[in-house]
Amino acid sequence: METGEHPLGAVVSRVLYTGGNMQEVKQLCGDKLLAPYFCMGFSILSILTDDGIVTIDEGDTVVRDDDGRLHVEKWIRS
Repeated sequence: METGEHPLGAVVSRVLYTGGNMQEVKQLCGDKLLAPYFCMGFSILSILTDDGIVTIDEGDTVVRDDDGRLHVEKWIRS
């Protein structure tokens, strides 16, 4: 897990989901992490955010802001 300062001054924690580090994601998300599932050889997670349920694919980054809000930075596949 990486912790740093956001450009706007807020402290954030973030985890890059690799497909093999569910425990690290769970540590960041706590009870907001929903059960994992597997699709076509990939491990996929879901988390409960203020905006609803968000799917986390391998390569996405889960971010927790200093106020505890979770969001996902999607990995853009080319």
